[in-house]
Amino acid sequence: MTEWLSIEDLVQETGIPDRTIRRYLRQYSQYLPVKRNNRSYLLHSSGTVQLIRIRDLYANGSTKEAILRQLCDATPPALTQVAEQPLEQVLVRLNHQVATAFDQFSHRQEALQLEIGAMRDELAATRRQLQVESQARADAERARERYFTQRDEHLVATIRQAMAERRKPWWQRRKRA
Repeated sequence: MTEWLSIEDLVQETGIPDRTIRRYLRQYSQYLPVKRNNRSYLLHSSGTVQLIRIRDLYANGSTKEAILRQLCDATPPALTQVAEQPLEQVLVRLNHQVATAFDQFSHRQEALQLEIGAMRDELAATRRQLQVESQARADAERARERYFTQRDEHLVATIRQAMAERRKPWWQRRKRA
């Protein structure tokens, strides 16, 4: 036989204040066997262990997100007694699960976008460095070309002068000191 406990029963059994129990039931209902009875909550007796665990996690300083992760890792969302729950409550739980999954996806997506941004910045820095190196190589190549051009011009001028000197008759080639 299943035993459903009211908020008052849970306060007596666990020692947790009723407002805190209501908050836990609202926030973690997908991990607890909960059903609504008009405007009040009913928790299956098997869920008191989870309720106490949630209280202890808060007492140890855990955040809501950390508690959700631990509950998610420990047990899959409680969709038991679906036939006993109103469709609206099941849809709210499923919507919460989808929202949680989407949040996790969004956080991972943001982390990936940050990694991609860092890679893009690194690539841009590498590209700039390669452009600077390419420009330096091009400048060095132009300087080498200018050097060779000047050297060639000087050699050609020297050769022309020597050839012009050879064309002169022997008596004009002599240099007078």
